[in-house]
Amino acid sequence: MLLKFINKKYRFELMESLTQTVKLGIVISNLIAPIIIVSILYGYISNTILLPWVCIHLGFLLIRMMINSKLIILVEKKDEGAHRYLKMMFSLGFLSAVLYGFIIWLSVLKAIPKTHILLIGIIIAGLSTGSLSTLGSIFTAYILYLIPNFFFLISALLYHGGDIFYLFSLAMFGMMGVFIISGYKHYKILRNAISLDTTFKSIYDNSADGLVVFRENNLISSNKAMVKLFNYESEAEFLSTELRKFSPMYQADGQPSIRTMYSMVRDALRDGYRSFEWLHVDKEHKEFWCEIVLTKIHLEGLDLLHGVWRDISHRKELELIRNKDKQKIESLNETLEERVNEALASNRAKDKQILHQSRLAQMGEMISMIAHQWRQPLSAIASASALINLKAELNKLDKETALEASQNIANYTQHLSATIDDFRDFFKQDKEQDTTNFTYLVKSVLVLFVLH
Repeated sequence: MLLKFINKKYRFELMESLTQTVKLGIVISNLIAPIIIVSILYGYISNTILLPWVCIHLGFLLIRMMINSKLIILVEKKDEGAHRYLKMMFSLGFLSAVLYGFIIWLSVLKAIPKTHILLIGIIIAGLSTGSLSTLGSIFTAYILYLIPNFFFLISALLYHGGDIFYLFSLAMFGMMGVFIISGYKHYKILRNAISLDTTFKSIYDNSADGLVVFRENNLISSNKAMVKLFNYESEAEFLSTELRKFSPMYQADGQPSIRTMYSMVRDALRDGYRSFEWLHVDKEHKEFWCEIVLTKIHLEGLDLLHGVWRDISHRKELELIRNKDKQKIESLNETLEERVNEALASNRAKDKQILHQSRLAQMGEMISMIAHQWRQPLSAIASASALINLKAELNKLDKETALEASQNIANYTQHLSATIDDFRDFFKQDKEQDTTNFTYLVKSVLVLFVLH
């Protein structure tokens, strides 16, 4: 169980926190506190004991500082060898606590004045409680320093005896329990916070969208995708670039980029949120489109903006193609309408021409039919006229013959006129229907036979 506790693997972030805080604890526990204790015990305990005791602390001071420096390097590299040096820190912290146990027991055994013993006990208790702030990020290191200090202190006080020492040892025992629980809670909170921070940082760094945090005109941080989006080599190079270099002088709508961006930032700070599309230029001055979402956040008393950049250049290209296709379709529709109108006009002209030709053909047919209808009556009229002339020349024209011939000519003439009226009525569009009978029709036919 103890080996498992000592061999527990801690996150590199927790070890980094330890390396940042433990320096002060090393100086206090291995330099300042030993000097104070030696000054308290000077004259009561032999210098041959106090001097080696202080020298050992000074040795621990140097060794712990060296181990901490090495640990810092290994933690930065995420090297697993850091766990070995961390165990060395455990051992030296435990041995430092043992040294304080030795001095408190030596003080009790040498019958040092009670006030001096109590003062040393208070120093040891202070070192133990203060170790929460210096060793609290690594619970094993904290426990291996805290428990030996309290164990040797409480046991020495109980061995000395007396009401004051009993009360003091009882108070130390209670404090030990409280600080063990507090230390574990502190460790869990720190571990969870680092875990959450690491998770967020992993999401932030590895997000497919470009992420950035900025305040007013200053970029504070960005992720890898943001640096890659603008074609920069590193985050430091990207963050040191002026904001105006990320945009062309004018946006697609003709508005100045700088003034429009300031307006968007101002609106986001006022409303807490702003989403818009933006035309950017990368390091090589190549233009590309992004969809930007700005969100107001409050961090360490400052109002910051968290931005999400998503490359929508492909979508914009598709929109451009779609708009061009739409214009082509509209143009084709307009052209098609013109062509349809031209075709309709051409068809109407052809229809008129055909109708005109049809009318001419009908007129020709009508003329042919009129000629056919007139041929026999005209022949008959010519025959009657020739008969009158012949008989007149032969002096044989009598009254009866003249009257008969003139009557026939009159009948033929009426027939010709009736024929014209019939054909004229046939082509009328507004002619009216009229009643008739079979007798009239039969007589009309017989008349035609008689005439022919």
